Amino acid sequence: MSNEIPPNPIRDQAIDWFLRLQAEDVTEDERRAFVRWLNKNAEHQQAYQTVEKHWQWMDPFKLSSFPARKAALNYRPKSKNRIVAYAAAALVLLSVALSIYWQQTGMLFPKTYQVAKGGRQTIMLADGSTLELNTGSKIKVNITPWQRDVELLQGEAFFQVKHDNQRSFKVRAGRGLITDIGTAFDVYQQPGKVLVAVQEGIVDVEAKERRRLTANQQIAYTDNGEFVSVENQPIASLTAWRRGQLVFHARRLDDALAEMARYHNKQIRLEDDKLAALRISGAFPSNRLDSLLNAVTRILPVRVERQNDHDIMIRRTTKSK
Repeated sequence: MSNEIPPNPIRDQAIDWFLRLQAEDVTEDERRAFVRWLNKNAEHQQAYQTVEKHWQWMDPFKLSSFPARKAALNYRPKSKNRIVAYAAAALVLLSVALSIYWQQTGMLFPKTYQVAKGGRQTIMLADGSTLELNTGSKIKVNITPWQRDVELLQGEAFFQVKHDNQRSFKVRAGRGLITDIGTAFDVYQQPGKVLVAVQEGIVDVEAKERRRLTANQQIAYTDNGEFVSVENQPIASLTAWRRGQLVFHARRLDDALAEMARYHNKQIRLEDDKLAALRISGAFPSNRLDSLLNAVTRILPVRVERQNDHDIMIRRTTKSK
């Protein structure tokens, strides 16, 4: 993977202006020209703000002594334009600093994590936050000195975010964007919708509309960004997977079986739609499918029929009195 900084004309212009404004002989005409350039469009403003953030982050490197820094500061491009020459030198120093950051943390470029069915993984991020991936989940993480962006590609993740006034923590899932405001929360990408549940703190959830959630609240939005009502479950139950458990409180049988199937390479089907509306409660180990199914047959008037190694049918039966 290359760690070279790709060409970007607007970024280079922003660096030119930033360096020129630091010069002792900057003129009022140049300051006015900068204001016109800055106000030309939002892209210019964002580029300049990014350069400022990068420069502030580089403060430790400016005073440190290491060979690459010395080479960068001694860099003298063959240009009669002093601003362009300074910008080229700054780009070299920026490249060196970003390279060091990447070597130290491995997080300058997006990194993808994936967990197989039945597995779980806890990941410590470069900013001090942690995320836990549930069974069959995949996530892309991009943590840099100036942003913290995560995309949940599939499955479920629990986030414990370290607060940072300079960098918000954003999670993209489906058609929505979840912005952390110092909290712990769960994001579960289900078929047709995304469920967000907050354990503590505050998050903003933005789809077609924006909603703010606080501790013990949850919300869901569909694939087209519409918010929908959810059958509220205790947060401790929704996140019981972190302890290797499935906890149901009067949960519909079809939903409970779908949760069970997430952890095993089995297809569990119901004999008819009427069985789907039956309700089940209890706490079960997520890694023991036989115990789960045996519990279902004890609680509900159903029986388990194994049709082959991968297919399980739940049929109706009459419980003896």
